[in-house]
Amino acid sequence: MPDSPQKSTALSLVDAFNRMDVPAIISHRHPTCLRHFYPTAMAQRAQDNAGYSKSLTSLRTIFRNFSLVVDELIEDSANRRVCMWLSARADTAAGEYVNEYVWLLDFDEAGEKI
Repeated sequence: MPDSPQKSTALSLVDAFNRMDVPAIISHRHPTCLRHFYPTAMAQRAQDNAGYSKSLTSLRTIFRNFSLVVDELIEDSANRRVCMWLSARADTAAGEYVNEYVWLLDFDEAGEKI
């Protein structure tokens, strides 16, 4: 059975991150997409596409050999939603960067934009 459009888009997004291809990352996002940070106690404002692009561009100068691995992907096809648990690593001037992320992605009706 082929992947759903939203699963394909989610995996394509991960691929774009692994290439640190900022235009490709942003191309997966709807023009009104917002990136939210949790926990809310961090008091971070949501980022629109312009702000997110700026953040990613600055990270390209910090991270070398950035890679994301999808540890788990859960899909709610009926609600066009994908949740991914990801492991990240990169090299930096200060040493190895290792982190984990949980991404909750909501998609448009076509499953092509987040």
